[in-house]
Amino acid sequence: MRGQVYIVDGTFGPVDPEAAKRIAAILPGHAETTRNEPGCIGFSAEPAGDDANWRVDEAFADSEAFAHHQERISGNHWGQATAGIRRDYNARLADPVIRPEVAADLPGIRSLVTRAFPTDAEARIVDKLRADGDLVHSLVAMAGAHVAGHVGLSRVRAPVPALCLAPVSVHPALQGRGLGSDLVRAALDAAQGSVVVVVGDPVFYGRFGFQHVGWESRYAGPYQMALDLIGAPLPDKATLTYPPAFAIG
Repeated sequence: MRGQVYIVDGTFGPVDPEAAKRIAAILPGHAETTRNEPGCIGFSAEPAGDDANWRVDEAFADSEAFAHHQERISGNHWGQATAGIRRDYNARLADPVIRPEVAADLPGIRSLVTRAFPTDAEARIVDKLRADGDLVHSLVAMAGAHVAGHVGLSRVRAPVPALCLAPVSVHPALQGRGLGSDLVRAALDAAQGSVVVVVGDPVFYGRFGFQHVGWESRYAGPYQMALDLIGAPLPDKATLTYPPAFAIG
């Protein structure tokens, strides 16, 4: 099935106090290196509450990416420090789960959006939309415990109830596999009762029913499109005012 990811989670341990100190010392470097692997979507490891057992949550683009990760660590400091420690892991293919964001997702959203684009401008836009109260819907695609995708819908001043669909962010390891389309569909489900406007590729967004509109706005032009989710014809003329956050981009 398209868009599936490879999830590995569970615990390892028990870990004696000296081994726990060694693991804690090398964990930051191991975590950073793992997260920078091309096929890694997310990695976390931390004591599971009793210091003797550790909780691990990992997500990879596919089983091949996880196999590459295992090969890389087989002889490094992390592999040596955790060699012989019992693993109780669950490894499986799973579809990302799309749901509304919660407060605990915010660091993961910022990291994901930053990684999905060449600069951090889109991440700063999302942060400001949320801070300004303009982010009406914020949806995440979760790969296990990790944010693999995100889409936002924000307020737009217009003659009709309107929301702006942007940005749509997908982890680089999952781009081109349909997750962006799934996020758009989920956003449109959340936006029922509004006109949704977007500035983007007419070919991509045309698949969802978006049409070019010649309305006045800072983004007026061939890439400004709209989709009616109200049930009334779109007006021929309108003026759109986007939230201040979009001035960042």
